[in-house]
Amino acid sequence: MFRFTIRDVLWLTVVVALSAGWIVRENRLQSKLTTAARWRMAAGALEDILREDGWSVQWGYREDQVLLVKCSGASRFSGASTVHTSRVVTQYEPTADQP
Repeated sequence: MFRFTIRDVLWLTVVVALSAGWIVRENRLQSKLTTAARWRMAAGALEDILREDGWSVQWGYREDQVLLVKCSGASRFSGASTVHTSRVVTQYEPTADQP
């Protein structure tokens, strides 16, 4: 018959705790990566729509900003003509996920 010592039980506890912590961390990381991929796709779709409407989108990753520039032409959404309008976005909070 095999007997467990207190040392064996403590080692088993350490191994199980480390394994459980690693699994939880990996699940959280995967969730964040999935969310980031969805936002990247949504940002790409929005950028494509803005470019079709005549806007230039410039991403400043180091500065955490987005520069939107519209040189000229009529907007298909508003019908108004805009000349050299620019907007720098430095803080952005997306809308909550809709069910």
